[in-house]
Amino acid sequence: MIKLSRSLNYWGKDNFSDILKKELTEPEAYRVLIKKAETPGKFINDSKTSISVLAINESKLNIKVQIGFAFSEIQWGYCCGEDEPMVSNSYCEMYVFINKNTAAAEFAIL
Repeated sequence: MIKLSRSLNYWGKDNFSDILKKELTEPEAYRVLIKKAETPGKFINDSKTSISVLAINESKLNIKVQIGFAFSEIQWGYCCGEDEPMVSNSYCEMYVFINKNTAAAEFAIL
């Protein structure tokens, strides 16, 4: 389980979305994000990703953030000789739940 402590600290402030996006691109959180989003048999091109905050809600226990994750996927094994691997643009939406007491984050694909 990862923690998004900085995002929790900025909850309710104008730059919460910016801090969350930045924290989601840090290695520990980013690995979880990629595992949830990538298609089996393909690999995400790390240099071509973007995160958008689409909606933010709150409950007594959690901050619920709906994000959009745009990325480029590479599929190896479909090229011959000097052909380039197959690259496709992909997009998924997911919820990031941040526990208000512990900063623990959970991810759920929509």
